[in-house]
Amino acid sequence: MRRDGGGSEKKLEELKGEFLNLAAHELRSPLGIVRGYVSMLREGLVPPDQMRRVLTLLASKTDEMAALIDEMLEAARTESAGIEYAMTRLNLVDVVDDALTAMEPLLNGPHRLVEQGPRAAIPVRGDRRRLTMVLTNLIDNAVKYSPQGGDIEVGWSVEGRHAVVRVRDEGLGVDEADLGMLFTRFGRIVTPENSHVRGTGLGLYLARDITTRHGGDITVESQEGRGSTFTVSLPLAAGGNGTS
Repeated sequence: MRRDGGGSEKKLEELKGEFLNLAAHELRSPLGIVRGYVSMLREGLVPPDQMRRVLTLLASKTDEMAALIDEMLEAARTESAGIEYAMTRLNLVDVVDDALTAMEPLLNGPHRLVEQGPRAAIPVRGDRRRLTMVLTNLIDNAVKYSPQGGDIEVGWSVEGRHAVVRVRDEGLGVDEADLGMLFTRFGRIVTPENSHVRGTGLGLYLARDITTRHGGDITVESQEGRGSTFTVSLPLAAGGNGTS
């Protein structure tokens, strides 16, 4: 007997609509800035001494749009049963380095990066691109919600039979009652203090989904007004030396 798949199809159509609305809303601002400056460049209205600043801004906005599209595509894939991960043996320290390199333009701004962790290899099994996405999402989140001059701490270690990465900020923090919303799809906690921060509400949702698919976990500790600490825990690969 043929089963009625109408419910699943309806859910998929609703999800597509949500993504399209989100894309239209979130892409409008950076795209408008890019179009405006490209028009000024074409008409020769940018003074030579401002050229580097404008090109840096354009690069930043195109990166912002690319990251948004990547997030939406990855979120759409999580709804598909056919999603595949390229699982290989990795050094977690290399993944941390990948994420820090990707986020370097933001971290070179008004924040101070504090790195804490051994350079010795920490073996895990995982999809390097997706694990890098987890860490870049957490670091990006820390930068967005931190005050100028605040520290962004990225630390990594081996704890028991797990490889652990922690990202800590000195930002706005989250009320304990709202913590459950952080990892939901499109779940953003908007307050008068952070209403200026742009975002899709997909970054932490994807971070948890990817981490879970690696057999790991992601948790958060936060106090309103005192910042947040996100902890990613992944099983060590065979041959990794666990510590207590």
